[in-house]
Amino acid sequence: MQIVRTTNILLTIVALLLGYLCVKNNATGSQAASASNAPNNHSSGETAQPTDVGSVNGEGITQDEFYRRLQRFPITPQTQFPPSMSQQAATSVLSSLTMEKLILELAEQENVTPDQEQIDERKNELNGALADRGRTLENLLQQGGLSDPELDERLKPELAQINILQKYIRIPDSKVRAAYNQATAALPADQKYMSAFYLPQSVRLYAILNRDQKKINDAARLLKKGVTFQTVVEQFSQDETTRAKSGEIGWVEKPDKIRRPLPDVPAVIYQKAFQLKAGGVTPPFMAGGRWIIVKAITVKAARMQPYDHVRGVIRDKLLNDAAATNPELKDLFQKMMKDAKVEVNLLGYKEFFENYWAEVQKKTPAVGATAVPTGETSGAP
Repeated sequence: MQIVRTTNILLTIVALLLGYLCVKNNATGSQAASASNAPNNHSSGETAQPTDVGSVNGEGITQDEFYRRLQRFPITPQTQFPPSMSQQAATSVLSSLTMEKLILELAEQENVTPDQEQIDERKNELNGALADRGRTLENLLQQGGLSDPELDERLKPELAQINILQKYIRIPDSKVRAAYNQATAALPADQKYMSAFYLPQSVRLYAILNRDQKKINDAARLLKKGVTFQTVVEQFSQDETTRAKSGEIGWVEKPDKIRRPLPDVPAVIYQKAFQLKAGGVTPPFMAGGRWIIVKAITVKAARMQPYDHVRGVIRDKLLNDAAATNPELKDLFQKMMKDAKVEVNLLGYKEFFENYWAEVQKKTPAVGATAVPTGETSGAP
């Protein structure tokens, strides 16, 4: 199993938040059109339409879950027009909801429906992986505007699929541990940065920013006299965003051959920041047309994510790899797709989606990692 070249496995972990939390609440431009142009059966003056936008084997896809998903996850066009953006968006979301319901139904039939204990275990692992990078699941949920119960609902299909695979495939703990060791301790020192579990040196920064050299020098003198950094920020910093947070910039990771520097962060800031020890403060320096004083609150050395924070992700990857060639699972998912009874009630979209779904049913379903397609694109947190 190769877990060395990174698209960072944290993205796999956070794919659950992954696709769920990394989208801005207010979509803009053509993305916003995905939500605004989709048919809304609540519009005044229209003939009353069914409450559900569709159904999967008799279970309804409610308007509420459809429109919430559509608005939360703007869709990037997958093909040239036509079809229209709204048709692509609606079809992508309907496809995702359909597959999720099919997987949950199959898990129930196989008596492997995920329970709350399993969901909480996955969230604990997510929280650990996020904590490795100075973040928390709670803050990420708030940022994405997602409630804890909503996250539970989004995790269920993924865990249901994993449970189905585990019923037919056994991945011993020793194999999971071996894969972790291969991607961490077994790597030569000059290649460790390539590991999906590598965490580069990072520093939590606070800053004072001012365009006036005299004022930034006055700020530096106050700091030398023992005035608190927060007090000096409030008096001298002209950056409203960081000043509102007592000067906090946040965590900054040291760039390497894979992790590129942020394009809007001047190189001199990286240079100065990673020369500091915890509690250290730079003299004033010029960056991006402003004078800056930077303080390092916390410094973390380069390290690997702990095994307990990524064990589940490695196990899932091994399961998905093994499932791709498992004949029992292939037959199981083929039957699931063949027997699926999917209906759509959206005006103007019914025929388009049904044609799309008919083509999907003709294809051999991918077992494992792609068995629950999201159909959604989003950035990483």
